[in-house]
Amino acid sequence: MQIKTVLFDLDNTLLVNNMDAFLPRYFSALGKHVRHLPSGERWIEGLLAATRIVVDTDHPDQTNEEIIWNYMEQALGVDRESAEFTLTDFYTDVFPKIADVTTPVPAAKRAIDLCFEKGLRVGIATNPLFPCEAIYERLRWANVPPEAYDYALITTYEIMCAAKPSLAYYRQMLAMLDADSAETLMVGDNWTNDIEPASAVGMPTFWIPTARLPEPIDPDLPTASGTLEQFCDWIAAI
Repeated sequence: MQIKTVLFDLDNTLLVNNMDAFLPRYFSALGKHVRHLPSGERWIEGLLAATRIVVDTDHPDQTNEEIIWNYMEQALGVDRESAEFTLTDFYTDVFPKIADVTTPVPAAKRAIDLCFEKGLRVGIATNPLFPCEAIYERLRWANVPPEAYDYALITTYEIMCAAKPSLAYYRQMLAMLDADSAETLMVGDNWTNDIEPASAVGMPTFWIPTARLPEPIDPDLPTASGTLEQFCDWIAAI
């Protein structure tokens, strides 16, 4: 097996991030920050509805960002131009304070460093439901900041036209990287979002199982599995 590119999921792969703790903190902080905007009291409701559209529909000609903002403008009457100033302030000043609900995975930096040392291309294949500022900040929390690494790709909602677990998300990544699926490894914790769809488009996979998620239907599907520490030993040997 020849691997040229390694794609890492972010949450609960490189960064311990319990969504049962993170999302309430995130939505509460965001809701307070946008409350003064027109329809601000309905912002979170609208954002959740728009996100469901992103996940549940195919939209190859529109980015996830466009889908979300179009919904917010049409359904809530949000003025995007003025709202974006408020959101920039939120992700600069408020969002970093949510870091305390997350914990860096100790082996994350070693895993990223090792892949670069081996001359592999490295990408961050996180679910692209957030703007780049939110994803870059979570990479900082994981101690693998975008400023420190020449990532080949970071999937944010500005550039992606699909979301996990859609096969279109994985095919778009491969197209953007001009990569052969058989030479592109997906590393992730979520069986449904990471392992099954990546395998379905022909990518080898490294599964990092966690007690939080249900057991897979086909435990033989991933190419390899283990902790992120074990991934480091595995990738070093191939």
